[in-house]
Amino acid sequence: MSMVVLSAVQVSMAEYFEGCSEDCHKECTSSGHSSSYCTMKCETDCGIKELKAKLVSLNPFTGPKNAENNP
Repeated sequence: MSMVVLSAVQVSMAEYFEGCSEDCHKECTSSGHSSSYCTMKCETDCGIKELKAKLVSLNPFTGPKNAENNP
């Protein structure tokens, strides 16, 4: 049972990261930065947000539902 829940959390985190990265890249390039700069910046920024969400989801007091609300 717990493996099913963990895999569902992993899928939602992957979807979150992809959305974050796309949005960040569009915003960054529209600000006049180069594509390579934005790729590095957004991978770092979104990766940190994803890691934070994963750590929050492992906390028994907050759980996976709150992790999505606190990236």
